[in-house]
Amino acid sequence: MADWVKRDPLELVAQVDLFITGMNTPTGLAASNLIAAQFTALDAERDTVDNLRIARDNAKGILDAAQDALDDGVDGLRGSFRGMGNQARHATGMTDPLLSLAGLPVDDTTPSPAPLVVLNDVVVLPRPSGSNLVDWTGPTGGGLLYLIFSRKETEAEWTLIGSVTRTEFLHVAAGVGVRRHYRVVSQRGDRTSEPSNVATAYA
Repeated sequence: MADWVKRDPLELVAQVDLFITGMNTPTGLAASNLIAAQFTALDAERDTVDNLRIARDNAKGILDAAQDALDDGVDGLRGSFRGMGNQARHATGMTDPLLSLAGLPVDDTTPSPAPLVVLNDVVVLPRPSGSNLVDWTGPTGGGLLYLIFSRKETEAEWTLIGSVTRTEFLHVAAGVGVRRHYRVVSQRGDRTSEPSNVATAYA
């Protein structure tokens, strides 16, 4: 025989209501061998479930409204960002390094069939002031850009800290007494190389 007790909270509350009304009477108590205290406890459980159901329904309404507001906010932000980004990308003063630094797409105006050089001689020289000089050997010019990434010893994710067209970068905010790792990626247009070797410094 299938379980006759309802699972849905609203249906279960209605079913319990009907049971209490029909059985919590002198006739029902005598016939069922149940006592009034049991019905009092069951009535309290019924109220708890009903209150939780109402709270859930209210929370669902709030969540749905919050999701709708978030969707509207995302759409608005995307539209504003797309408009401003496109304006910036097509401005005459924008350069490829500036576009890359701003996270905007860079048109590959100097395509090269050869893969970009993967650097393997990146070194870092700490300074007493708390800055680190990152240095490497590589080509320059032709729209080539170097992206410098860093992370602290305690961090798992790499963070882009700058970009240059030369073959050195001074990380002025490295921090005194901080162990940092660095790596460099070369970029031309929308093409990027594999990361370089990892260089470590303890300022």
